[in-house]
Amino acid sequence: MPPGNLTLAASSVTVHSPLVPAACTWAERAGRAAPPLPEVVFLSMFWWLLAGAGRIALLADGDTGWHIRAGQWMLRNHRFPTEDLFSYSRPHAEWFAWEWLSDVLLAGVHHFLGLAGVTLGAAVLIAATSAVLLGYLLWHRVHILVGIVAMLVAGSASTIHWLARPHLFTYLLFPISLWLLDADRRRPGRRVWLLAPLAALWTNLHGGFLILPATLGCYTLGALVGRDRRGARRYALLTLAAAAVTLINPYTWRLHLHIARYLSSGFIRNQVMEFRSPDFRGESMLAYELLLVAGLILIPRLWRRGEHATALLLVALAHASLGSVRHVLLYVLAAAPVVARELTGLLARSENEWLRALARVGSGGGGPRRLRAPLYGVAEVVLAVVLFRMGGPAW
Repeated sequence: MPPGNLTLAASSVTVHSPLVPAACTWAERAGRAAPPLPEVVFLSMFWWLLAGAGRIALLADGDTGWHIRAGQWMLRNHRFPTEDLFSYSRPHAEWFAWEWLSDVLLAGVHHFLGLAGVTLGAAVLIAATSAVLLGYLLWHRVHILVGIVAMLVAGSASTIHWLARPHLFTYLLFPISLWLLDADRRRPGRRVWLLAPLAALWTNLHGGFLILPATLGCYTLGALVGRDRRGARRYALLTLAAAAVTLINPYTWRLHLHIARYLSSGFIRNQVMEFRSPDFRGESMLAYELLLVAGLILIPRLWRRGEHATALLLVALAHASLGSVRHVLLYVLAAAPVVARELTGLLARSENEWLRALARVGSGGGGPRRLRAPLYGVAEVVLAVVLFRMGGPAW
């Protein structure tokens, strides 16, 4: 046989070894059983918050106490309060429990697990937000290392808001809303209409629900600027639907009027720390500053590419975050995917050998092809609840 045919003959031989198929099968099963990266982030963040010093920091705000007491009052009296329950200087003054559902949930968790349960619930929301943000980044096909860094930077900028209070629901629901909107822009479908019932739920959880109609308004205006009449009509209808369902709350339209008066109060904006402008001397504000500068630099590029809605949203949130540190949380969640996408593009186009090698590491992302139930996350939360019920941390 000629030498050239030896290679061909050898390559056509099938080796029957019982070890190879078994090893491949084991590896495939292990790969399928391993949790996806966003769920690994959830598990890591969840236990870090519960086991580290974070569990004490989650209770650093005194508002947690009155939210629990308000929820207890509603559960005991089976009605919504309309008069101030706590102030001795303004007895019987008009009062709005505008986060009544969060208050009831906090009271229920506190009844069964005490303050340890309250911190557990806050840890679940914070860890879930980090996992959703990373999943959203990978769905955008950002480089896996860039996505992890962007998630960590956004998380660092948000730590000033890591408190066991109702605003954590807004922290979670906002990136979910952005993901639904971006998925609809990529492939329009009926799923985006889930934002309407989400708005109704959000309205009763936290006053930050107003960001959803505002975001939808940016998408409507962006479609109009891009002369996308069909998209403008679609997002305008969705904006109206999301705004209309916010009236489904115990106080109907009076809640919106109360929020408008509350946010326009000069006393609140000047005296309440979280309504004042950011102080850039802290570590978390440095992370915010990085995303702020990077996001503002990228706005002209987004506009030229026709991503008008994203550009408008970043401008609006940047303005709001510079006026009130409360809105830093919203800005970093919107800016992180934009910055991560651009950094991924720079890596891919780089002529530097080291950067090209880095771009090949972890490339081919895009997140999971299909959503998987977060079984590991659910199991860990159940385990934590059981441990607390058996006499875990008593705070």
